[in-house]
Amino acid sequence: MTAPRQLHLNAFLMNTGHHEASWRLPESDPYASVDLAHYVELARIAERGTFDSLFLADGPVLFNRVGQRPSGALEPITLLTALATATEHIGLIATASTSYNSPYNLARRLASLDHLSGGRAGWNIVTTAGAEAARNFGLDEEPAHAARYERAAEFLDVALKLWDSWEDDLIVADKAAGVWGTTARSIRPGTRGRTSVSRARSTCPAHRRVTPSSSRPAPRTTASGSRPGTRRRSSPRSRRSRTRRTSTPTSSPGRGRPAAIPTTSRSCPASSR
Repeated sequence: MTAPRQLHLNAFLMNTGHHEASWRLPESDPYASVDLAHYVELARIAERGTFDSLFLADGPVLFNRVGQRPSGALEPITLLTALATATEHIGLIATASTSYNSPYNLARRLASLDHLSGGRAGWNIVTTAGAEAARNFGLDEEPAHAARYERAAEFLDVALKLWDSWEDDLIVADKAAGVWGTTARSIRPGTRGRTSVSRARSTCPAHRRVTPSSSRPAPRTTASGSRPGTRRRSSPRSRRSRTRRTSTPTSSPGRGRPAAIPTTSRSCPASSR
């Protein structure tokens, strides 16, 4: 007998809703995009509805037309960490760019979210196209398409090695002998050369659960070619979608890599407090 197929539901949350006029509804809060209580309510509704996960799109640039709809957004990993304390079972998927992050720092933040949520973290991998985003990090133009995907492939490889740099039996926790653990192994340099980390040890051990796709205890990852700001037909508050398995970025020839240089450009409005 054929096993019944199972439908997985993912809630794609976008401030007051995907429809550009959703903030104008009488019951909508025009400041909801930076209101934690708003996202807590949506997360709990999705969890009660037995959704598998929450998904937050992101980009280091203002995509929406500020004059017509709420713009800007909270940083996804920070927001999902807060939502982890308000939920129990639902998956928490953050979008994070491989072009404008460092592998070591992002891997640490995602591993931290995975621990604090009890193993519910997910990473939507994007390379972030667009000259405006590049300018926010001190670049005159966006890196070439091939260069972005070359960096993404190596970035993911380094992140996986960082999550795997703590052996399963590394933590001994022998109180009588006074031995907490053995030395975490170093990761080896990346093989593609442009963005590799020469030697590094993760400061955050991977969560001890095991992912369905491998024996590696680490946040789940997906790859995406879309970016925030794409117009979609959807309900005002949230969008239901089927989760799908996608491939990770592949290496391809390219030139150069972006440097993360802080600027004063904002993608999230400052608090009024």
